[in-house]
Amino acid sequence: IYALSQIGQIATSRLDLNKRLEQIVKLTKRLLKVDVCSIFLYNEPTEKLILEATDGLDPNSIGKVKLDIGEGVTGTCAEIRKPLMIPEVKKHPKYKYFPETKEEIFTSHLSIPLISFDKLIGIMNVNTIKLHHFTDKEVKILQTISSYISGAISDAQIYNRALRRVKELSTIEEISTALSSTMELQELLDLILKISSEIVRCEGGIIRLLDSDSNILIRKASLGMPYESKIIPDLKLGEGIAGWVAKERQPVITNDVIGDERFIHPPESMVKTEICTPLLIKDEV
Repeated sequence: IYALSQIGQIATSRLDLNKRLEQIVKLTKRLLKVDVCSIFLYNEPTEKLILEATDGLDPNSIGKVKLDIGEGVTGTCAEIRKPLMIPEVKKHPKYKYFPETKEEIFTSHLSIPLISFDKLIGIMNVNTIKLHHFTDKEVKILQTISSYISGAISDAQIYNRALRRVKELSTIEEISTALSSTMELQELLDLILKISSEIVRCEGGIIRLLDSDSNILIRKASLGMPYESKIIPDLKLGEGIAGWVAKERQPVITNDVIGDERFIHPPESMVKTEICTPLLIKDEV
């Protein structure tokens, strides 16, 4: 009871959400005497379940493991919205191995959905190295923890979104001020790319401008993508995702660039997700 009370207090505390999740997985792991406790949160814009906290998996996998609803055991739990208990998880038909987590040593698995007002917040997983049949009591304890933390996580996400919105509005104002300044074009493009990357919280980007004589999209600014910008400096109109966007004058969001036939894939590229939008003046690129 004391441990559950602690988890409830942490969930509703004023700590940063990531720190709260970190403490919750540690306490839950200790309470249930398991080898792993992890929390995946559902990201509505990308429609992905993202590993946000773990005690037991490789911590370097936090933020990197992403699943669709219905993908793997965790995604299946999100899809059915019911506890999913599997004594030998590797034998389950929906099992999917993520090497970055170093999860191969774990045998038994229990997933519990995090739900707030019928809205999917995420999934909490626990795992054991040795074969273990989770009892009804253990399932109920994890469900109780889920009920404690789901609403608090949802409230924290709403608050964080509001803060980001305020920052975005401030950033848009900053871009507007820069556009009306006497700044040199290169300096302006570099600033726009930097601010835009901060808004969408991406790892890098490229701005290309269309040369109307050659119909070539020429790279004018890049950030955080030295390999990609070097290997694919320019694109023909209609070539690659950026070329398609320029030709069709339509934005594109692709969560799996490898599966997009328009994507030109350099051998060592690390790009997985791409947002591309045309720069238009009176319907002209």
